[in-house]
Amino acid sequence: MRCPSVALLCLCCACGKAESGRTTPTGLPSPTTAATVMPGDALEMKIDGKPYPLKTVVATSMGGEAIRLELSKDTIACATLRPGLEAFKERITVIVAPQLEPDGSQRWAVADHQTPSHQGHVSDAQLTMHTEDVSKELRADIDVHSKTMQSLGDGPNAKPTFTPALDLSGSLRALGCGTKSVYIGDIPAEEQSELSVTLAGKRFAIRGATLVETPLNTTLLLSTQPHPCSIGVMGADLTIRIPVKDEMVTGASLHGFILPATLQAEKNDITVTPAGDAFTVSSSAILPGGYRLEMGGTIRPKRCKIGVKP
Repeated sequence: MRCPSVALLCLCCACGKAESGRTTPTGLPSPTTAATVMPGDALEMKIDGKPYPLKTVVATSMGGEAIRLELSKDTIACATLRPGLEAFKERITVIVAPQLEPDGSQRWAVADHQTPSHQGHVSDAQLTMHTEDVSKELRADIDVHSKTMQSLGDGPNAKPTFTPALDLSGSLRALGCGTKSVYIGDIPAEEQSELSVTLAGKRFAIRGATLVETPLNTTLLLSTQPHPCSIGVMGADLTIRIPVKDEMVTGASLHGFILPATLQAEKNDITVTPAGDAFTVSSSAILPGGYRLEMGGTIRPKRCKIGVKP
């Protein structure tokens, strides 16, 4: 789940370069056997308002521009990091990403976070990252505060009440653990080299494409990361979900770590036309918030059936 709103972050780091030439944090190392990085006494952390004895912080890439910070009271070794989002149940996760603005600029923000008990709403966050050697260690000054809704309240003028979920403040050192998929097992890429996707002037390479048929609907899923046959996509900087009914587009949604909120497209904003086993796609539209979407070319998705009898 994405947080409904995020606070902007300031980031300065020595990073790798994406193909587009933009500075990105994808230069994380391959997994090492180093056991732990101690955050030190300068980092304070509370979960549900109670002090948390933080011992280890590690940083991983999910294959895109987003960075996942995993924090634990236990020792974490890069070589034994478990893939998959089920690891969220065991430690605190904070995901940061250079989120895209309508004018094409990118500013770092908290894209998601989760504690073992719940996922909170980020009400305030700041981050200044100082990276001495991104192949070994990430250093950052961080100040994140989130809340979880306790109740909706009663009566016509009721207001929701919130309680503290995560408070993290101070200087941290995170061990760089390379790229770790959010999925268990190897998910082959479905490279869509015949498709061009540009949002707010930034071009995205689509590496996952599935046409998912369920008893309720059929959906075309495009993402910047490979994904399995599923009704959803995890760990991607950008996912485009296009519901199709009777070979007609009924709308579309764009979401992912690269966006501060989900963008909705109307059915007339995108055209999808069957072409044998492939589809031709075209779009040139201004989406809510002023984001310009440009799509064109051919999609060759993997076809999936979930809950549908042969």
